[in-house]
Amino acid sequence: LMLGYLFCLWQGIKTRGRRPRFVIDWHNLGFSMFESSTQRTLAKFYERIVGPLADAHLCVTHAMEVWLGENFDVHGKRVRVLYDKPPFMFGPTRVEEQHDLFSRLEL
Repeated sequence: LMLGYLFCLWQGIKTRGRRPRFVIDWHNLGFSMFESSTQRTLAKFYERIVGPLADAHLCVTHAMEVWLGENFDVHGKRVRVLYDKPPFMFGPTRVEEQHDLFSRLEL
């Protein structure tokens, strides 16, 4: 996150104010992927500091939007919920197709 933010700042200086926007996709919370409590605590602290620096935020549920506001002080017009749904072309896979796929993958 910090490298992306610094890159946007550097581009703003380089182009005299026309910097790219720094957008975070909160599809997952990075700190939640660590097993160690120390790593998890440090990552959460880091995300809490860097998160509010972004120009915009994308999240996949309204609950995540509320959580970001309560925990990372990220809220308002800068936050947008984009629900994570597969396109219509995806649907349930028939048992025969599953069997064929698993046979080819030797699973």
